[in-house]
Amino acid sequence: NIAEKYGIYECQNKRTFRPSRYMAFYKDSQIDTLFEVLDKPQDDSTGKNTPEMASIKKDMPNYDDTTPRRVIKLKKLQKVGPIANDGKSKTGKTVPFTYGQPRYTTHELITKAKKTSELVHGIKGIEIIDTVIIPKKDEAKADILFVIDNSGSMSSYQKSLSDNIEKFIAIFSNLNNIPDFKLGICTTDSSYVKVFSKSDLLKDKNSFINSFKNAIMVGTSGSATEKGLEMALSAVKSFSRIDALLFVNIISDENDDSPNNSNYYVEQMKSHKGSKKVTVNAIYSNSVSKHYEAAKLTNGICAPIGSDYGSLLTNIGQNVMDLIKTVPLSEKPNDETRIEVQRNKKLVSDWKYNSKLNSIDFTTTQKEDDVIDIMYYIEEKE
Repeated sequence: NIAEKYGIYECQNKRTFRPSRYMAFYKDSQIDTLFEVLDKPQDDSTGKNTPEMASIKKDMPNYDDTTPRRVIKLKKLQKVGPIANDGKSKTGKTVPFTYGQPRYTTHELITKAKKTSELVHGIKGIEIIDTVIIPKKDEAKADILFVIDNSGSMSSYQKSLSDNIEKFIAIFSNLNNIPDFKLGICTTDSSYVKVFSKSDLLKDKNSFINSFKNAIMVGTSGSATEKGLEMALSAVKSFSRIDALLFVNIISDENDDSPNNSNYYVEQMKSHKGSKKVTVNAIYSNSVSKHYEAAKLTNGICAPIGSDYGSLLTNIGQNVMDLIKTVPLSEKPNDETRIEVQRNKKLVSDWKYNSKLNSIDFTTTQKEDDVIDIMYYIEEKE
């Protein structure tokens, strides 16, 4: 409806699409209109600099025209179909052609098709394109959230975490170019986040360390119904920046009683972050804990609650720095031999795929502001 009335498509800032000449949308479970893309996507669009968004706000007072968005300007081109949706998942559930990730087809197929199954054009798997701009070393962004169980049995574990947290902070504070990081702490029964930033560290390193160590001791008077993933998701929405890598560390000696399954929370975090990497690390009581499952889904670190926290925190910190220095992928490729990498729109070969971190590691030094496009395929997801 917005495309038809206002002539735009709007989505998360800097969301990635393969360059396309046309866009089509579902309406009432079918596709009947093809739009022409008039210009390249414009990021950081708001009601102040985009008249179309201002018009939407005027017509719909609850519309948010203040959060920067990516806008693609469109013109209604022609009627097609109607193309009825007949998509099915592997279990027979009705799903749209866009199931899992945005999908692509050809102009010829969409002008002839009567069913969405006729839009498939021979590519196995769902195509993903991750686009990143190589940042300046001290502008690489990472948001790191600690979700700490504050129930009655956690006192000794909180103390061990606090006693060793300086080893984690040292990974960042000993660098010549400190990344633009945010550290946050919330609990398994509250999504309120106490935030520490790079500017706090630069202002007074000792004060920063002592304050963070004290904040780790969240107490033991919290609910015995631990909802680490639920609190994490809620906290991420207010705490994490759209253009930063996200690392969620959940520390709990009990199972996670969040109401939804692990995959739901992982996918919701990914949706919030767009193409930026999401990693969940779990310090867990047993391997059926939901936060353990979430860590496995994101290739995060898993460790038992009684682990050596010094080594564990050092490993977590080093993983953060490794991912800042590489280009993480938003999904797991179904065939690493079909990955293609472009630098400034030219195919390059000076890279290798890191299956452990699910990232692209370059064998040469990247220049600041280089635009990297990584194309690969994933399996369809339920």
